[in-house]
Parts: sequence; structure tokens; C-alpha cells
Amino acid sequence: MPSRRDKDVRTERFPPMSISKSAWLQDGSDDVFRGFIYKLLSLSSLLLQSREWFAGYIGVSGPQYSMMMIVAETDGATVGQIATTLDVSGSFVTTELGKLQRRQIVVKRPNVSDARSTLIALTDLGHRLLLDLGPLRLEVNDMMYGSLTDAQVKQLTAIVDTLHADAARTLHMLNSPEYRDLVAPSNKGGVDSQSAPHTSVS
Repeated sequence: MPSRRDKDVRTERFPPMSISKSAWLQDGSDDVFRGFIYKLLSLSSLLLQSREWFAGYIGVSGPQYSMMMIVAETDGATVGQIATTLDVSGSFVTTELGKLQRRQIVVKRPNVSDARSTLIALTDLGHRLLLDLGPLRLEVNDMMYGSLTDAQVKQLTAIVDTLHADAARTLHMLNSPEYRDLVAPSNKGGVDSQSAPHTSVS
């Protein structure tokens, strides 16, 4: 016979509300927010797929392509700068740059402003690869982002900056000792380290 607690749980709103901020609620429903999250995840997937296409065109991985672009845009960058920009660990950046270096796509050079670090620069091959990609990347990005007006671009970049800052602050909380090992009471199997949503993103 079902317990009273089981009956109470079944009569509560399901699925539970995922946000309580009034800006995201419509007639007491969080449907707008849920739709936004699903669309954002879908957009993230599409952006990553386009990055993988760019990367495949020049024969590198997606993360390696992003690192090459950061190096190109800064005319030399440190491992720390690349890691911060991509929100990944320094060890991951070092490993991927090592692969690019062995293929003679990037090279290390002294950092005259800080002897404790080295700068990563593109080789002639690295420059040529990005030049080869340039026209196709321009065509793709013009198609992908061309529908936005000047005002929409300014508004969107400001919104993304705010969301990124809030997300970073939230993930810092979730990775704190108070939160990172939490497991749902009904989860009898513990935490799967390969799929845990609160595993560190860096």
C-alpha cells in the first residue's frame, strides 16, 4: 500500500519548477525557461559542429583549432591565457599544443615580458592553414550570424557576457566542497564520474 509520503510526492507539481525568477515565468509556468535551455543546448551543439568542420578542413581537432585562433588573434599567447579563454585546464592546453608543435603548426618562443612563461606562436604552416580556411569561415559565419541587426548584436553580446559570468560563478559554487559530492537521496548507485553533471568543467 502506498505510503502518505508517496501520495504527497505524486500530488506535487511534476516535474518540479526549475526556476523561480519572475522574468522567466509565464502564468506560473517555467515552460519559457525550459524551452530556452533546450534551444541553447541545441545551439551549442550546432556551434561545436561548425567548429569541428572548420577544424577538420585544416586537419586538427576542434579544441586545437580554437587554440590556433587565440594564438593568431593575440600574436602569441601563454598557456594560461589560452586556458582562461577556453575555460579548460592548463594541462589540457599543454597536451594539445604539444600535438600541434609536433606537427610544426605552432612553436614556443621566449616571453620577454615574463621569463616564467613562454609564448605560443603560429609557424608558417599554421598561418597558411588559417589563410586557407579564411574564405570558407567567412561565408559560414556570414550565414550563421547575418540575420542580426547592429542593435541585436550589441544586446546579444551583453546578454551572453552576463550569462557567462553568472554561469562561471554558479559552477564555482557547484565545484565547492559543499556541493561537488552531493548525490540525490534516490540515487542508490552513487556518482558516475563519466556523466556527473557537477563534474568540473575545467
